[in-house]
Amino acid sequence: MSINKSQKNSSTSKPIRKKEKWSDIINKLNIDISKPVNYITAGQIKQISNEEPRLMAKMDRLEDCPKVFRDNNLFLLPVSRREYAIVKGLGYHQLESITEEEPIIHYAQIPFPESFANFESEQVYLNYAYSTGLIERFAQIPLPNPPSQIRVNTPEFNLDVDNCNIHVNRAQIEIDAITEPQNSNNN
Repeated sequence: MSINKSQKNSSTSKPIRKKEKWSDIINKLNIDISKPVNYITAGQIKQISNEEPRLMAKMDRLEDCPKVFRDNNLFLLPVSRREYAIVKGLGYHQLESITEEEPIIHYAQIPFPESFANFESEQVYLNYAYSTGLIERFAQIPLPNPPSQIRVNTPEFNLDVDNCNIHVNRAQIEIDAITEPQNSNNN
């Protein structure tokens, strides 16, 4: 099953947004989106979209997903450094509402920088939470150094999604924060 193009370019319309190029990718590769899983390479993404695969694959929230993914209950998983799985199922979790009647409020002496207001970066918020003492308050331990962010490769493992087994080997992941207490030993 392929999809119909729902967006048409005219000489006066804006270029198709990067993430909406997934419709072209699915159509050109004749991907059957009714299947539980389809695999696609970074090279195929680059060749068809003329965009960086890692940027095309950045879908941190359901709202970041292209329309074709949202409409067909699909999500994208990296399975190696050069391959992705387009998976049918629920790939995002809707956060539960806060059930406490009175949430704990953390007042900060340092105002959140207005220049960061439109950033959607975990690192910006984690650094701010660290600099205002929120992370120490939450963890209930003193933290001498700001959190660091790293990218690492996963080990080899299998993942079950809706009774579909997906093999992952050395996919790149990003760890948003690593913190250590003051008296931690590095032995």
